[in-house]
Amino acid sequence: MAWEMGVAQGYRDLLVKVHDLAVANGWTVERWIQEPEGDDELILSTNGGSEQEFFTVGLKTDYSVTHERYNLKVMSSLQYSFGDSFETQPQQTELFYFYLWQHDMPYLISLDKDHIKIACQVSVTTHCTYLGNIRSYASLGHWPRRNGCWGEGTSANANWASQGDSYSNFLKLSNYAGQIMWIDNHYFRPALVHPSMYTYGLLHSDNGNNAKRHWMIPLSLVDGSLTSDGGRGMLGEFIGCFFISGANTSTWSIITSFDGERQFLAIQNIYRTSNVDFMAWELK
Repeated sequence: MAWEMGVAQGYRDLLVKVHDLAVANGWTVERWIQEPEGDDELILSTNGGSEQEFFTVGLKTDYSVTHERYNLKVMSSLQYSFGDSFETQPQQTELFYFYLWQHDMPYLISLDKDHIKIACQVSVTTHCTYLGNIRSYASLGHWPRRNGCWGEGTSANANWASQGDSYSNFLKLSNYAGQIMWIDNHYFRPALVHPSMYTYGLLHSDNGNNAKRHWMIPLSLVDGSLTSDGGRGMLGEFIGCFFISGANTSTWSIITSFDGERQFLAIQNIYRTSNVDFMAWELK
């Protein structure tokens, strides 16, 4: 994977950072629009880590000066159409929102040819999105494609300071702001993320972070008993993302492994700070 940390001069500059890092690491630009009034749009395509796939990820500015709303629409698609708008690309996910602002904000972009994930610190809140494939531990010929998109909400009228169950990152799927492709060639909304949406007692205590030594569990996407058809089971793993206990943890802080060879960035679930509201992204 490749990654970059820095400070973006607002949500529009963040698109430039994503564009530059993605192009430098094997993604292809299908559409790159920068308008003086602020209507910017980026659609990138990749052949995946297998080099046998094709899908796109997209980000587009969505703002209102009057309502102090400076967001990015996000989506992913299995096709690209030059003649179609961002909102009507063929075989795309629904449109979700990544809630940001127009001021300076620290950012992390982490990507490989399978996915792009972005996190930003906006005032005292932390925001993120995950676009593209998850890791399915299977070859293309034996498992469905795992292309998807995870934002933070479905409301176009919200902003970075919005709170409530309608606003959450992919650590907790409480807001329907994420979809993944299934074997029937349709996107659907999985029900659970393991272990952050499970009620293990250990996860709700500070035992996972004794003396600031964090244990970490890979974040896995699960379609379980909350679905009407009984669920599709374990779907795969969010690449480079780990659940950590929130005890003795501060968002946007660097965690170093005990042997000093690996580093991770701690990310809280927007404004939430309980023991089950943190994940860590590996910096590699």
